[in-house]
Amino acid sequence: MAAKKTSTKKTTVDTSARKTVSSKTQKTGSVISLDNYLDLVKAKAYEIYQKRGGVHGSDLDDWLRAEKEIRQQYGLK
Repeated sequence: MAAKKTSTKKTTVDTSARKTVSSKTQKTGSVISLDNYLDLVKAKAYEIYQKRGGVHGSDLDDWLRAEKEIRQQYGLK
């Protein structure tokens, strides 16, 4: 039985894409990373989805609403 050849394609990750989103909030004046921002948006979008009764089909609307709410909460533009 012949050994199966598989290609090993290397993928590089551009670490410069991991930007920091600065926030001039009145409460904390903190800076949040892009990863933290995305985690917050993901959690908020899921919360919105659950509040809608868990009905599928509005994931993009949930995500955009979550982004808007997180940006307002952290004073981001």
